[in-house]
Amino acid sequence: MADSAFFCTLSHEGVLAVRGADASKFLQGQLTCNLNYLSDTQASLGARCTQKGRMQSSFRIVLEGDGVLLAMASELLEPQLADLKKYAVFSKSKLTDESTAWVRFGLDHGDAALSSLGLELPADTDSVVRHESLIAIRVSPDRAELWVAADQADLIKSKLSALLSEGTLNQWLLGQIRAGIGQVMPSTRELFIPQMLNLQAVGGVSFKKGCYTGQEIVARMQYLGKLKRRLYRLQLDAEGAPALHVLGGKLTTYRVLAEEALDLLRPYLPHARPAWTAAGEPLPGSDWGDAGQAREQLRHQAPWLPETTLRRWASAYGSRSIDLLHGARSLFDLGEDFGAGLHAREVAFLCDHEWARSAEDVLWRRSKLGLQMDAAQAARLQAWMDSRRR
Repeated sequence: MADSAFFCTLSHEGVLAVRGADASKFLQGQLTCNLNYLSDTQASLGARCTQKGRMQSSFRIVLEGDGVLLAMASELLEPQLADLKKYAVFSKSKLTDESTAWVRFGLDHGDAALSSLGLELPADTDSVVRHESLIAIRVSPDRAELWVAADQADLIKSKLSALLSEGTLNQWLLGQIRAGIGQVMPSTRELFIPQMLNLQAVGGVSFKKGCYTGQEIVARMQYLGKLKRRLYRLQLDAEGAPALHVLGGKLTTYRVLAEEALDLLRPYLPHARPAWTAAGEPLPGSDWGDAGQAREQLRHQAPWLPETTLRRWASAYGSRSIDLLHGARSLFDLGEDFGAGLHAREVAFLCDHEWARSAEDVLWRRSKLGLQMDAAQAARLQAWMDSRRR
């Protein structure tokens, strides 16, 4: 058994029960997950959203008896129960708070302990196994939840204590963070749409089910790519030379991510300045205004530039295009054309100011011109860059 193996009581969450003939049908129109995928051997994460797609709660849901159980932050249970009851009036379902009927344990590297209780839990995330009145759910690799009827909780806890050390709830929550599982708490209620917590990446959102409250917003964010915020995790390895690992994130969150990354590294960079991009200062090249204004400015400065190059420069460099031009009065002054309007002058600028070191840097990381250039052109560009460094 791993040295890190432990168990703890999941005292921070309550259990909302929806029982009756229409329980799944009723919840199917309320929740982000697909209840048709639930079975005696499969649980799921999920959320309940407002009409604007903001999560009111997130939970783990599992079938039990004549209905389903949802484990969520205790403080959210009562308002969710009251709100759901409004919509269940004409449904053959009964909603109750069963928090006192269940005790839930979190087990980290505790499969051997589960086996001793007759529970052979598969490794697949969201797998469920049952034995007598016990329910075990695989929540992430090497981590599981054990749901126990309250009248058996003391006995089961004593058996777990004989095989595992008892940890703290904070240890469990740290493991949840490392597994990339976000959770709606009272302070974050109605602040995030599901994708902001990466809920779709951990199986908590179905895009194949029918309508549910907030579905239009959630689907639009998924298929139109308009998401501006996303969950990510920063991990600093401080042994030896500090190494920063970024897990998750997205291009649209690059500024916030970069600032938080540098905040972690600041103790190792004594001359680093504080964050500044969020204070309203323009980013380099942005002082020409929006893209249309930048194009007009550049057209005035270099009317001889081809329109495709002008548009690309205005978008990519803005007012920094003046540094690119640097006295050029014709296309000939920009040097060799490697293809797709990429000239030697621009490549030199990227090498000197944007740390480009290879043709791949220029064609894919500083632009997407690689889509327009063939292998021979890319090889010629690499040869030119190599010769420049000699």
